[in-house]
Amino acid sequence: MTMRAPRWFRCFGLGAACALVSPLLCADDIKLHECPLAVRTTIERNLLGGKLDEIKEIRIADHTLYVVEIDLKGFREAKLYVAGDGTLRKTVQEIRFKDLPEPVRAALNRYTKKGKVEDVEMVYINGKVQYEVEIDQPKGPDRIITFDADGTVTDEK
Repeated sequence: MTMRAPRWFRCFGLGAACALVSPLLCADDIKLHECPLAVRTTIERNLLGGKLDEIKEIRIADHTLYVVEIDLKGFREAKLYVAGDGTLRKTVQEIRFKDLPEPVRAALNRYTKKGKVEDVEMVYINGKVQYEVEIDQPKGPDRIITFDADGTVTDEK
């Protein structure tokens, strides 16, 4: 049986690998007051009712991205991805299964017969909302299925 590392561990591993490979990549923990005004404003306007946890400033060549972690109620979290000019590029928010739109819950039925829902995230990017659902499968690797709000599957991994 193949074990798959949790999503946060895979993301951390990828980030660590990139940091070792690329001398042009630099990531630092910073405080809100150290962010440019446009970035600070975007962060403050998009806290989603939560509490700011940490900010990572990632510089790749001449581009800067701010990855903001937010602690939400109910032991959930969210992440904001903010460009150096203050543009909100992406929001990822942990949500509960019951908060999924009904068409997404209905579409999940065919995937949950052989596994169970482990993580649910609402992803907002380029003006569009999608839902990423990680399904723990006892006899194989976990699957991540991405849905549009109408239940249409847009990606499977």
